[in-house]
Amino acid sequence: MPFRKERKKMKIAVLWVIISLSLTFYEPQNLTFQALLGIGVLFIAMMWKRLQFKTTSK
Repeated sequence: MPFRKERKKMKIAVLWVIISLSLTFYEPQNLTFQALLGIGVLFIAMMWKRLQFKTTSK
């Protein structure tokens, strides 16, 4: 299953975003937590695009 690794990475990225979001709500003035949240969202978007490309290119 080539998509097993991709799904695992996506689950980790979603967990990353949930944790970053909760930390951002805990301390909204901290820009580090906001940056972590942004990185997680960008990573999910890139993974989503890559999965779409892999499924349509077959």
